[in-house]
Amino acid sequence: MTTMRDVGARAGVSAKTVSRVLRNDRYVTDEVRARVLAAVSELHYVPSTLAVSFRSGQDTAIAVAVPDLTDPFFAAATQAIELVARDRGTAVIVSSLGYEPAREQESVLALLKRQVQGLICCPVSSDQSYLQRWQERTPIVFFDREPQRLLADAVVEDDRGGAARMTRHLLGHGHRRIAFLGDNALLSTVALR
Repeated sequence: MTTMRDVGARAGVSAKTVSRVLRNDRYVTDEVRARVLAAVSELHYVPSTLAVSFRSGQDTAIAVAVPDLTDPFFAAATQAIELVARDRGTAVIVSSLGYEPAREQESVLALLKRQVQGLICCPVSSDQSYLQRWQERTPIVFFDREPQRLLADAVVEDDRGGAARMTRHLLGHGHRRIAFLGDNALLSTVALR
């Protein structure tokens, strides 16, 4: 595997100068930039994201934790997150939590230990207090369900208001026998509806 030192040796500069060229530092002359880029091309050099993460203390990725990637709602949400992240040059690491509350903490902490830039999570357990110590160093946003026992940003829909509006709509059209079908009465979104 080619290193920055190899590129520097080929271009006749230091590894630090190679780093400056790759970061598009304005204090590099055009002649040096051309030599370094030629060496990068000749040696087929690819920067190591692991090395970048090590130096910066953060991964160049965000984490997304959802209950089930096969659920069309969570698949669409994850895809939308990936599209925005891709436009910003950020990778996305996805974890499917499942619906067992006991597995949530282990899975989410495994993502956070990678030193990701941020976490987007749809919780499945009734306690996210284990994330308090992570909030100072990692931005965390919840969606679809609010976190429990943790004060954090959340993007949620108005389940109760939406259900009431749909019910009024059906009543307004003369329907009197109205039922709601939900998949799990323990989920906060289902309970609110």
